[in-house]
Amino acid sequence: MCSSSMRTPPCCRSCSPLARWTACTSTSAIPWPKSNQKKRRLTHGNFLKKYRQVLKGGGQIHFKTDNDKLFQWSVEEIPQFGFTLSDVTRDLHAGGPVGVMTDYEAKFYSEGKNINRCVATMVDWTEPEAVAKGEA
Repeated sequence: MCSSSMRTPPCCRSCSPLARWTACTSTSAIPWPKSNQKKRRLTHGNFLKKYRQVLKGGGQIHFKTDNDKLFQWSVEEIPQFGFTLSDVTRDLHAGGPVGVMTDYEAKFYSEGKNINRCVATMVDWTEPEAVAKGEA
């Protein structure tokens, strides 16, 4: 399921091929800011394709991060891999705490830092065929 150049996310490692999830949550992901680190981001297309293997039809990814640049990159990346976005917010706790907060999220909230959040719902999607080298 994974190649040496890309690790399987922890949430997918122990799944039986028959196990299917209805939702997955990613909170305060490491942004991997350098361009050569993009493939490590949990919202990169390679990971999104792996989530598609373990989510049931209509399954969801609930994504939260305090990193504005990672969030912006993610809301552009996610729809390209067969997910529709909803509940997109760049300040989840603007009106007061919402839901369960991680320790870091609570810390950032107390410091006035915004938390970005979106829900990605899996829809039917066919992966485009890769363009062979020399054809592009």
